[in-house]
Amino acid sequence: MEVYLDILIIENLIMNYLILYATSLFLKSKHNIPRYLVGASIGVLYTVLSLVFMSSAKTSLVVLGKASLSMLIVAIAFNPKRLGEFIKTLITFYVVTFIFAGSAFALIMLGGMGGVTKEGFMYLNWDFPVNYIVPTAAIGMFLFGRFIRYIRERSRASDCFVSLYIAIDGNGVWVPALVDTGNELRDPISGYPVVIVEAKAVSSLIPEKIRELLSKQGLGLGHVDSSLLESGWISRFRIVPYRSIGCENGMLPGFKPDYIEIDDLGQEKKDVRDVIVCLYDKQLSEDNKYSALLAPELVA
Repeated sequence: MEVYLDILIIENLIMNYLILYATSLFLKSKHNIPRYLVGASIGVLYTVLSLVFMSSAKTSLVVLGKASLSMLIVAIAFNPKRLGEFIKTLITFYVVTFIFAGSAFALIMLGGMGGVTKEGFMYLNWDFPVNYIVPTAAIGMFLFGRFIRYIRERSRASDCFVSLYIAIDGNGVWVPALVDTGNELRDPISGYPVVIVEAKAVSSLIPEKIRELLSKQGLGLGHVDSSLLESGWISRFRIVPYRSIGCENGMLPGFKPDYIEIDDLGQEKKDVRDVIVCLYDKQLSEDNKYSALLAPELVA
């Protein structure tokens, strides 16, 4: 297979830069374009030199060269001040690199595209460069985004408590909430995540007639009466199906708040508007430590 130097340089420069950019997103570090360009260029230079001078090098030498290269790129691109910061950045850089390399390899294996892997680099046979670099970058960024989301959600312990503010019609209440990794409920219509709240904790926000309506068991569309129309709650009203042990076809009544605010133990407060609040007529916590259950994605 013929390898064109200009394509090799462009391909590696773009992908190296995207890898550094994705690494910075995960670490929430400042995006330094000049440093990233220098780091990406060093990676390209190594690829070209290895292709020319290391075609018959031992595997151990190639691995050592790659390890040294990655440490140099991380040091230049991110300029970590402490050893711990350097190690964390380096590990993140490796993970992101594997994700992007997997995306390119998938295009070769599944997309019928020619390519070759040699001496630690990958070269794609581009008849139409944009047709391949775009999907490679898109797949890589998508997988990396899913990876970030998964890590951030799972990093929240199941006993993570936050303060939750629920706002509606100019009023609001604060309630203690638990970040529950088992809460994956969503509104079937909008797809919004669901917050489960003890009905008594938000009773002051709901008109009396609506409160009585929402507290009915087995609530369905047949219960939507004039109370909803008269109060203007018809647009807020929701019914969310759920399934649990001992309850195969449960229904939770709820409403669409104006917004919720999450105070994550001194971290930056987060406002969320695309959410549904469902009411639970029993006590969620035996020791009254919390009155609401949040999905991890709401605090990620």
